[in-house]
Amino acid sequence: MVNINFLRGNRKLIYRIIFAITGISILAIGVSFMRYAVLGVEPSTCLNIGIAKQIGISFGLWQFIMCLILVVGVFIFDKSKIGFGTVYIIVAAGYTSDLFLWLITKFHFWKFILLK
Repeated sequence: MVNINFLRGNRKLIYRIIFAITGISILAIGVSFMRYAVLGVEPSTCLNIGIAKQIGISFGLWQFIMCLILVVGVFIFDKSKIGFGTVYIIVAAGYTSDLFLWLITKFHFWKFILLK
């Protein structure tokens, strides 16, 4: 059972975690749509997509590997910058983008929204 006193005392932390999860998920979904539409993405994502294709692994896995490499450098120089959002974006951003790109290409759910 959830400790109610913990929730009351850390309401600001809970809101920050919810907003971090929501923001990172929206970012990953946006990257999925940009990848599907072939409109281009920002430079670091473009680099990660290109390297992942050259190596032959998924974008999500390569994004995870690159983020781990970058966070090692951050860990060496300033550990205080690593928080929940850092860990969540390492684990979830690439895989969420891959998932939504798969959903977009598999189910074509936007056809129900568009007017003919």
